Amino acid sequence: MGNNRIWSLMADDKNQLWIGTDNGIAIINTQTDEFENYFEKHSSLAKLKGNKVLSIFQESSAIFWFGTSDGVVRYDSGNDKYELFSHSATQNSLSNNVVISIFKDHNKNIWLGTLDGLNKFNTETNSFTSYFFKEKIFSEKNMLRQNPENIFSIVNNYGGNTIRCIYEDEEGFFWIGTDMELIILNPSDGKYINYKKDLINPTGINDHFIRSVFRDN
Repeated sequence: MGNNRIWSLMADDKNQLWIGTDNGIAIINTQTDEFENYFEKHSSLAKLKGNKVLSIFQESSAIFWFGTSDGVVRYDSGNDKYELFSHSATQNSLSNNVVISIFKDHNKNIWLGTLDGLNKFNTETNSFTSYFFKEKIFSEKNMLRQNPENIFSIVNNYGGNTIRCIYEDEEGFFWIGTDMELIILNPSDGKYINYKKDLINPTGINDHFIRSVFRDN
C-alpha cells in the first residue's frame, strides 16, 4: 500500500475494499489480500497521486467520487476520465476544497460535506448549492497558515460548518454530524434545528463532536 495513514474506507459492489490514504487510493482484493495503487493503474488519475483521499463514494457501477484535500474528483472508470471540482471565487463553486464526506439521497442527489459547508451537486450544470450553519470567525487562509500540518485542528473556527457525516431518515430529513453539534436539516427548504452538548441537561448529547450517525432497528 502506498501510504499507511488511512482517511477513508469503502467496500464496492465487487467486495473490494477501497482505502483512501495520504498518497491516493489503494484497493485490496479481499480474496487474495493483494493491494493495487488505483491512481497508478489508471493513467488519467496518475497526476492526482499524492493527494489525501478523505472520502470515497461509488455512485454507480462506473462512477466514483473521491473527496480529497484539494477538491473532489468525479471519475468515470468506464471511460477513464475524471472531472475535478474545486473552490473558486465564482458563484456556485464548491464551498471548500477539503471534502470529508460524500452522500447520495433517495432522490439520487449527491451531497458533499466539506471543512466549510454542505454542498449539493447539480448534474445539469456541474455546479453546487452550498449550505452553511455557522458564521466564519477567521479566514481559511489564516487557519491553514496557523496549522499547516493539521487541517482539522481548529474546532471553534469552522466547527458548525465542518460536515463529518450525513444520514437521511425515512422522512427525508438529513442528520448531519459536525464538530460543534448535531444538525437535522430539511433539504427541501433549507431549514434546520440543532442539538448541542448541554451541561444542564443530563439527557442530552454528551459531546458536541459528531463523527457518525447510525440508525438501529
